[in-house]
Amino acid sequence: MFSRETAGRIAPATFEHDPKVFRYRHALQPSLLGFINTVTYWIPCTSMMLMPPVPKNTQPYLRHRVLALHGKEYYIPYKRSGAMKEFVDWLKEIEELAHDLYSESSLFFEADRPLSEFLARMARDEASHYHLMGSASEYLRRMKPPVASAIDLGREQTESIETTLKEAHGSLRQQVLSPERLLDTIVRAEWSEWNAIFVYVLNTLKKFDKRFQYMASIIQTHKSMIVSFLESHPKGGPFAERVRMLPKVWDARILIVEDSEPLCLLLKDLMADHGDVETAGNGKEALEKTRKCFFDVIIADIDMPVMNGLDFYKTAVEENPRLQGRFVFCSGLITEKIEAFLSENNLLYLKKPFQVQDIRNIIKQISTSAN
Repeated sequence: MFSRETAGRIAPATFEHDPKVFRYRHALQPSLLGFINTVTYWIPCTSMMLMPPVPKNTQPYLRHRVLALHGKEYYIPYKRSGAMKEFVDWLKEIEELAHDLYSESSLFFEADRPLSEFLARMARDEASHYHLMGSASEYLRRMKPPVASAIDLGREQTESIETTLKEAHGSLRQQVLSPERLLDTIVRAEWSEWNAIFVYVLNTLKKFDKRFQYMASIIQTHKSMIVSFLESHPKGGPFAERVRMLPKVWDARILIVEDSEPLCLLLKDLMADHGDVETAGNGKEALEKTRKCFFDVIIADIDMPVMNGLDFYKTAVEENPRLQGRFVFCSGLITEKIEAFLSENNLLYLKKPFQVQDIRNIIKQISTSAN
């Protein structure tokens, strides 16, 4: 049943905190703008309810779900334009389907705590991916001319992916979904064109804006998290190799900021197996690099000429808050004042001399938790 709270615009926070009402609940805007949004929202919705269903075999059109009421889904047709935005809008729908499945499955498999926690993390990731795709959709909407796609969304492929998730969701609601069936569904979905299209969209968009490099980074972390769980869970072994073979969305980037050239070169060699490594001799050089591209981990000395490590950190995080939590400082001179600053900002640090394994462990910690 409709109420005033269904008017207005979707509240992003609603999806994160109460996913069960994500699809249908909207935040009321108590203002003239809210009234205008309410009117512009209901007029097209009313028109859609009077429209006949769109035939499934209507080839020139894609069906786009816009509203679900009383168990019925209403679609509005639009012609395929070959625009990248169509891919992004479809990916948003898939992220929503996946979120619902993982969130409800987490509660269903409460007795298996590792599986339940894994599914809860998966649901949070899909919620995050949904909002990332929302940002991408808005970015593409503003681009003139529109970003074109070299391929088209085929109904057979898109419906196959949707069916995989919906069938598992149906089994869950009938309480007949087994852990093995759920893990198989996750792997089949990640192995499907869903992953390939996601890679295609991100590889295209990150050429236009470095913010999409961050998106690619967290998607890659999502994949690594799945592999790690499957390898550790008794029932996940057969599926781990299939997911590991998925193409990479992103190669991790590491920035080493160190004024000692011998140490800088040593760290570069030691970190080479963790990703693509770049170096800078001081904070100013490093700042120029962070302005050009996104880094997953930044290893920085503190006492350096031109710009020290702490000033570099303050400026870099102010310009790009997503770098918060990606720094690790390595210094032989950590005073009480510096240590207090590091503690207040929850920053990781190592005192020189440090063990190689210590910095490897910290890099792994940052890579798995910062996203």
